[in-house]
Amino acid sequence: WQLCSAPEYGDAVHRALEVRKPAKLSQPALEALTIIAYYQPTTRAYVDQIRGVDSSYTMSLLLNRDLIEECGRLQVPGRPRLYRTTKQFLRAFHLSSLEDLPELAEPSEGEDPLDPEADGQMRLGENGEIVSSEREEETE
Repeated sequence: WQLCSAPEYGDAVHRALEVRKPAKLSQPALEALTIIAYYQPTTRAYVDQIRGVDSSYTMSLLLNRDLIEECGRLQVPGRPRLYRTTKQFLRAFHLSSLEDLPELAEPSEGEDPLDPEADGQMRLGENGEIVSSEREEETE
């Protein structure tokens, strides 16, 4: 037996069965996915801590797209869920394994990798306000 459609419906059937590319990931989703990929298994709280914002929506988006999965619970009070990347993540980013991820840049000596001022672009002024390093150079 063979199931066929009438030739006059060919275009409609082709459009209905056409494979569509999934929507691109947003910047917050890429940030969360990067943190999970490099520090897995990790908790949502750790992702929140590094990003500095709540990542609940972003994590649920990554779970729905099958880029991350729950892989257990941390053995601490509250038993938070642990997350890791999936095989779908490897396929989506054309990686054969996690060892193919690029190396993380090491922070300079004495530099806090989570410090937003560490890139040299922003720093605190005398009154505690944030000023750019360019503006301070002009006033010196």
